[in-house]
Amino acid sequence: MEHARQCGEVEAARGDLPALPPRQSRRGHQVHRDPPRRHRRPGTTPADSQSPRITTWIMRRPDTLTDGQHDQLNPILDACPDLATARDLAHEFSAIARERRGHDLTGWMTRALDQGPSPIQGFASFLQNDWAAVVNGLTLRWSSGAVESQVTRIKLIKRRSYGRASFSRLRTLVLAQPP
Repeated sequence: MEHARQCGEVEAARGDLPALPPRQSRRGHQVHRDPPRRHRRPGTTPADSQSPRITTWIMRRPDTLTDGQHDQLNPILDACPDLATARDLAHEFSAIARERRGHDLTGWMTRALDQGPSPIQGFASFLQNDWAAVVNGLTLRWSSGAVESQVTRIKLIKRRSYGRASFSRLRTLVLAQPP
């Protein structure tokens, strides 16, 4: 209690907060008040506010960017060669995945491990852990999406009936609801 009184006096002396009596929970424990958050003045932005926009420009297909976006992105890529390399490798990987060219993954992997920045190298080395599955996933048109959606549906039914249904009731609910 004494600490809260002292904190209230310090805050009042600083002029940040008016002196308020300490709040207590129902059980008599002291509840600390957070100081008010400082708001930026209108018209000011933090220095890194451009990061999400630049990341979006890097990850989008180059033909979808406007001329103004190209004009803003190109100096950034010129100033940071690792970022330009990462963008090129990311575009190449997305094209391999989009066009189902899993046979081209070996060449991409070599370039990523040799030239890519460390996050891209880490991603490439992680893909090597299950190489056959990655190549098949990027080549074949079959997917486990239908199975995954059924698993998600069953988990939802199970969560919804938690504590209220036995296994036989759960089985009935799963079989009664169409996929």
